[in-house]
Amino acid sequence: MSQKYDKLKTLLQELLQLDQTDLDFGLYRQNQKLRAARDLLLPRLMSGEVAL
Repeated sequence: MSQKYDKLKTLLQELLQLDQTDLDFGLYRQNQKLRAARDLLLPRLMSGEVAL
């Protein structure tokens, strides 16, 4: 993986706090949605399909 990809992935994880484990169901569902958004957007950003 490229250095830029790793940096972007780390930044997204920090911003979205995806490493936080929480027992609150509402936050769990929100984290699921954030992970889905990350999984959808990150490859497109890296391929240049979506521009910032």
